[in-house]
Amino acid sequence: MEPQSLETPESLVLDGANGVTRAPHQHFPDASLALGLALLAVAVGAVIARRGPKWVIAAALALAAGPGLVQVLVVRADAPVHRGELSRLISSTLEDVQRHAPWPGATLVREDDDVMFPITRYAVPGRAPASGVQLESRGSQLGQPCRAEGDRQICGAGP
Repeated sequence: MEPQSLETPESLVLDGANGVTRAPHQHFPDASLALGLALLAVAVGAVIARRGPKWVIAAALALAAGPGLVQVLVVRADAPVHRGELSRLISSTLEDVQRHAPWPGATLVREDDDVMFPITRYAVPGRAPASGVQLESRGSQLGQPCRAEGDRQICGAGP
């Protein structure tokens, strides 16, 4: 079974609200199935609304909301129970990048298209180099310490 969307801090940083269904990365592979199920649900709802007791619709809506509430309140990386940990992880990663490659002034010389991309691209805006620090942004995990390799600062995990 595939992991749920937004259950790791990295998935949250990379995808944010757009990653709720993972569909943008997969180019909506289940669009036909989802549309068919939605049309079936509308048809069944219309039949129940005309002929069945009204409480059945309310019960079905409450039951359908359950899994989503569990995701939002418990499972996701930005759920209330995980927010403190998520905040500390992102803050410590940003502080480590700032400590090793202070901005403005760091020149971004390599950037992997992964979890460090939003941190170095948006938190370290591209400006003219002042400090002469060369920064490589790598990695698929937050919280990996920056390290010096030669004349470059490498932030994030990676070779």
